[in-house]
Amino acid sequence: PTGISSAFYFILGSGKTTISFTATKNSNEDLRYSFKNLQISEGRAAMEYDKYKRILFKEATEGVTFKADSLYLDSLDKYVFPDRRRRFEKRYLEIEDSVNNAYVKAKLLEDISKTPLYKDAKGSLYQDFEFIINRFRQYEPVLSLHTDYAYFKSYFVFRPEKNKILFKDYTLESIQKDSKTLSAIIAAHKYTVLYFWWSGCSPCRGFIQREQKNYPILRSKGIAFVSINTDQIKWNWYHISKSDKISWTNLYAGSVSPILSDYQIESYPTKIIFNNKFEPVDIKFNSLADLFKLK
Repeated sequence: PTGISSAFYFILGSGKTTISFTATKNSNEDLRYSFKNLQISEGRAAMEYDKYKRILFKEATEGVTFKADSLYLDSLDKYVFPDRRRRFEKRYLEIEDSVNNAYVKAKLLEDISKTPLYKDAKGSLYQDFEFIINRFRQYEPVLSLHTDYAYFKSYFVFRPEKNKILFKDYTLESIQKDSKTLSAIIAAHKYTVLYFWWSGCSPCRGFIQREQKNYPILRSKGIAFVSINTDQIKWNWYHISKSDKISWTNLYAGSVSPILSDYQIESYPTKIIFNNKFEPVDIKFNSLADLFKLK
């Protein structure tokens, strides 16, 4: 109910997949359980993903979970572990042929690419990404018919240059369970703010709760505000939206939509403004009242 959760990822392939776990209901919370002893006992794709993700993450992080602004930085706030990246890439090539499923390989590459091994000190810019792209291209012919192919293609290959975001149209589900097209919304208003958020992001929700009072004034000035949720679990979006009484256009994209790569969503909240000519507008704001100055 609070929107806070953790995730255990496994991949469903053809045939039978079996996972086991113990669930203990928390005595003080009706809808909350604690899960332990998660294991996969059947399902080749799921077992491969779990096994090799553990191996590769240990190689990439030396078994330590760290933030991009903490370890392995020099005095200039730059990474000093190109040798560690080369060791990881060598290890990946050693086990690559042991992974039989191209989808599993692509997910492993995506997971590792999001670690600080391939990010800058702010955790936002890719560096030395060629290895990841080249390996993905080897799997691309097999993945081309998969339902997630558009996302993978956008993530691995068509990564737009930072700070040069171009409009790309999407049709998304609204909180009223109908469909809304971004181009139709943007064309109908002087300016449109796309606000990317998820339910476990405290700053995101704080902004939403705090700014409800300013929205009617913003709307009267021809400025649309569109929140786009990226929760893994759609129910969280529904629940938090009702709890926070979101009054503006409220859409759901989910956590694997290619919109995240196309609009370079790497942290939350992310706010992008377009005018009705579909041109990005460079203005930073902390409150909707800051947008009143848009002409």
